[in-house]
Amino acid sequence: MTNRASQSNCRDKAEVRALHVNSDIKNLFDIVQIRYVTALHHRAVSEIAKIQVTIMSNMEAVASDNPAVTAPASQKVPPPSPPPRRDGAHGSRSSSQSTSNTQVDTPAETSPSTTPYFPTTKHDHGWRRIVRNFSPSWFSVTMGTGIVSVIFISIPWQAPWLYYLSLTFFILNAILFALATVISLLRYTLYPEIWPVMLHDPVNSLFLATIPMGFATLIEGWVFLLIPHWGPWARTVAWGAWMLDAIVAFGVTACLSWNLLSQERTGTSLSRITAAQLLPIAATLVAAGTGAEVAEVLEGSGKKMGTLLTCYVMWGAGMPLALTVIVVYYQRLAVHKLPAREIIVSSFLPLGPLGFGGYG
Repeated sequence: MTNRASQSNCRDKAEVRALHVNSDIKNLFDIVQIRYVTALHHRAVSEIAKIQVTIMSNMEAVASDNPAVTAPASQKVPPPSPPPRRDGAHGSRSSSQSTSNTQVDTPAETSPSTTPYFPTTKHDHGWRRIVRNFSPSWFSVTMGTGIVSVIFISIPWQAPWLYYLSLTFFILNAILFALATVISLLRYTLYPEIWPVMLHDPVNSLFLATIPMGFATLIEGWVFLLIPHWGPWARTVAWGAWMLDAIVAFGVTACLSWNLLSQERTGTSLSRITAAQLLPIAATLVAAGTGAEVAEVLEGSGKKMGTLLTCYVMWGAGMPLALTVIVVYYQRLAVHKLPAREIIVSSFLPLGPLGFGGYG
């Protein structure tokens, strides 16, 4: 009986131990399962966060590389706060406005009639809105219009209608350039706070180079169309205009190139490099090529020699830098393939420094 009782007692203890072991195994399995699910959850969250960061960086890259998508520099300046709304009869704050604001703060009472109203100012309407949001990229229109005029007058098989067609585009280019210059002067006179914001913008600042390049097309049209008919004083005007264009172009190349290299940015990568980086450098090359045309019509060997030497200096300053940027851009294309379709047209920009560099 004693042996039988001891065996039964041992069996009960073994069963209790087995139950405890099974319970411990189950608890351990539950803990492992919970930790596994938690790890999967954290991994999924991190992957989703990485995807979101990638999408946002790609969208930011496309927006910053495309002037048509990039918000104007004026929109980065906080608008002036509007004056408080007052009643016409008593000159005090409107009680209905405070009531509507109280209703807006309570989500349960929000309705279409109590939607907050953000009043616009006079700067958001009419000609002020056009002036405030005017971008230097509009000067690229004068570049295209002016080069069409130069192409028509440079065709070897000349005809009278080609001359008048070239003259028409030259006049149109002069009107567009004058209009863009006046609007730009108004913009930075009425809204001086936009100027430093625009200079630090990585996209809009590049298009400052289109100003001397657009002006260079006017100088070439002047040389080809007007100097043969207007005589010596037209040569002097062309020479003076070219000197002004050369100073502005060299200043734009030096300042914007240094600005791009010295600015501290977060998230800058090779994928964000675009051919638009060539615009500040192309301004000097265009001025050098235009100076070669001006030197041909000048009188006196001293003026011609000085103009040509200046053109060689500008060409030597711009061409190596342009080749460097082209190499970096080729590396970007080799690693990250073609840019987004919104900025695919910028892939033709390397033709400018290469073509005009050889022409100069």
